[in-house]
Amino acid sequence: MSRDFPQELPGTNAPGNLAQSLYVDINPVWHEPIGIGRQSLGELGVLHLVRREYAEALDALLRSGYWTDAAYVAELVMTTAELKAYVDRNWPAIAGRDKEVLSPLTGYDKPMSCREEIRYLLARRMARGVADREAMAYFPTNYAGDYAEFLARLKNGRDTNQPDEARAEALFAAAVLIRTNGLELFGTELEPDWGVLGGEYEFDPTWQGRKTNLWRATINVADRDEIERASSRYTEPDRRFHYRWQAAALAWEAAQLMPDNSEDTARMLCTGGTWLKDRDPQGADKFYKALVRRCRKTNLGEEADKIRWFPAQPYDGSRPRLETIEITAALTNSLSRDGDEFYSPEFPVPGRKYSVHEDEDVYVIARAVQRLGYPTSADIILKANPGMKRGVLGSGQLIMIPAASAGAADTPK
Repeated sequence: MSRDFPQELPGTNAPGNLAQSLYVDINPVWHEPIGIGRQSLGELGVLHLVRREYAEALDALLRSGYWTDAAYVAELVMTTAELKAYVDRNWPAIAGRDKEVLSPLTGYDKPMSCREEIRYLLARRMARGVADREAMAYFPTNYAGDYAEFLARLKNGRDTNQPDEARAEALFAAAVLIRTNGLELFGTELEPDWGVLGGEYEFDPTWQGRKTNLWRATINVADRDEIERASSRYTEPDRRFHYRWQAAALAWEAAQLMPDNSEDTARMLCTGGTWLKDRDPQGADKFYKALVRRCRKTNLGEEADKIRWFPAQPYDGSRPRLETIEITAALTNSLSRDGDEFYSPEFPVPGRKYSVHEDEDVYVIARAVQRLGYPTSADIILKANPGMKRGVLGSGQLIMIPAASAGAADTPK
């Protein structure tokens, strides 16, 4: 059958190529055609997958441009050791020049080569497994520094020879790095974090769909080995943006080293709980109760006791908080693009558009801006977005966060 494909015959002794007028519309919505040569290679990758030839399947899918399918094999079907062996053999670091530097874009906007894509996926997978320096060699240059900083903070925080408060500050700094750069350093390419889409959307389940034959395949049907492998790969917790819970856990660990009724202890507990309060109120409740019980004599503890939840942390200008410094430094690696304009999918950054998260309203967003260290208020944000309401906003809605001004209120009304 393959002989029936029309070929473009060269005028030399070089092998003929499949006629490139043949193509498949890989995405009817975006009208993204894929040449028949790449399509054939992708089909070969599927054949390798059903034959349990996982490295061969990954190689064919990766080289044919089916990145999401390649990521499924690399992230869920192959073991970390198998993936590392494949990458080291086929996509080693390029000698004699610096490693690739990724664009600050996220998700499907990232212009990466096969080498960059698969090495970066491996780096994050290794970092999720056991956070050590071995993953450093696979991170792109502009993320390797952040990962090295995280490892250094974590090591100092768990050095029992250091004073407790110094350890706590180091652990809390590591927590902030996870919270601010979690998708870039630890995020999964597919479920649950969906780094392939910048963490902004979710696809249908992957291995679950394969297990139930959701797409009604007749030939490419997953067998028991594939499903057992895929179902054993999960994050802790197995929830979207899983690294936020890990950041909160480090903030909790840091607070345990701190004295009661310390403003810094209160700051750690309030910040860690705030990271969870919108997605996991029950998990955040532990932080709230500890904040009131241990730090009732602090400003944050007193306010938390009064309102029965986490207060906003106003920026008073006297002492820039540690998380403010770390978050601001991390923002340049957390941008997506809407047409020709950049926006932030993770943090409401003054002077840029922001993609609203689930169940957020203008008051929540104003407090988030304040936690970054910038004075603002709900009224200021509303004024910058004519027609916007005070209730819950639509998930994914782009709104403008106005540049901070000296006269902005410290707390939202």
